[in-house]
Amino acid sequence: AKVMTYSAEENTWNSRDAKIRVNRVMYATGSRNGCIVLKEEGTEDIRLLKKRTDIQESTENVFDGVQRQALGDLTLKLFCQTAPPKCHARFLQCAAYQLSHRPNTPTVRVEDKVDGEYSRTPLSLEPNSSLPEDVKAAHVFAAFQYFSYDQSDKGMVF
Repeated sequence: AKVMTYSAEENTWNSRDAKIRVNRVMYATGSRNGCIVLKEEGTEDIRLLKKRTDIQESTENVFDGVQRQALGDLTLKLFCQTAPPKCHARFLQCAAYQLSHRPNTPTVRVEDKVDGEYSRTPLSLEPNSSLPEDVKAAHVFAAFQYFSYDQSDKGMVF
């Protein structure tokens, strides 16, 4: 496979070749994506291939998604430097993999597998409840959205 990563800091794409093993069954499924375990030979890293189950995702959309995730992560790192000390949120790192061993050489998004407990709760500007931690989370998310809008010279909002 050809592995392509985007560096938001340098605004460049990097690529390398890798031998991979892809599991034959879905690890998990959601409303739009299925996850398949992937392992690169020569590493201990376990990653998840994200496959759209509702549509055939175009190569351009995969690259755009990888780029947006890297830009979001960089913006979040900058935000956390000025935010309260408990700002530990992260965007998952991902890459585009061109699967040369598959028919039509599809390009798919691959993310690191996260072990342990983590929250996949969608962030919202509306607090989930009137509990102080929910209200604070909504305010931090609103601040991050404004920060991303301001940092990008009003070009994007995360």
